[in-house]
Amino acid sequence: MFDEGTLVVVYWRDAVQVENWTPIQFIASIRPPLAKSVGWLLNQDNNCVTLLTSVVGEEASYQIIPAGMVEKIETIRDDEIEVPEIE
Repeated sequence: MFDEGTLVVVYWRDAVQVENWTPIQFIASIRPPLAKSVGWLLNQDNNCVTLLTSVVGEEASYQIIPAGMVEKIETIRDDEIEVPEIE
């Protein structure tokens, strides 16, 4: 059974790519949007932040965010909780 630890919100800048013709003056003013992701912090190092976004038993969905895109990380809960078995 996976023991959740630190639940966090990661604030990060997402990449932007548009495939249609756009005036260059408009493009110059575009900034990467600020995204927010919530999950259990599995790993954080110089390369990336890995979050588990949903957990069922020993399996999980996840998100990996490149470290250079991360603005900040806020802790929501810093304790261990038990997840009941799902039958």
